[in-house]
Amino acid sequence: MHQQRAEHQQADSPQRYSGELGMDLDEYRRKKRLTYAQLAKQLGLTQSRQAQAYARGEYWPSAERIEDFLARTEQKVTVLAMHRRRLQWLRANKKLRRSELLPSAAAPAAGR
Repeated sequence: MHQQRAEHQQADSPQRYSGELGMDLDEYRRKKRLTYAQLAKQLGLTQSRQAQAYARGEYWPSAERIEDFLARTEQKVTVLAMHRRRLQWLRANKKLRRSELLPSAAAPAAGR
């Protein structure tokens, strides 16, 4: 069971997806060697704490803000990579369990 959990955590690692799915905001920040204050300025945010929260997946931006972030990062940051980071944060902070994300395999299908 521990091996399964480790494999699941590794599979959901943002680094695993970065080449396939683009970068999330934190990967982008590290690659560009930006501080959170510099990232905030680039993203058009007023506070570095906002940039930090978006980069770590703590906050999820509005659709308009996502479009703005993608444009301001020249499409190097992708929605899918940001989504993976958000899920990772939610799971790590016990705000979302895998059972809440996907239907349980043990649950009987409707109509059976």
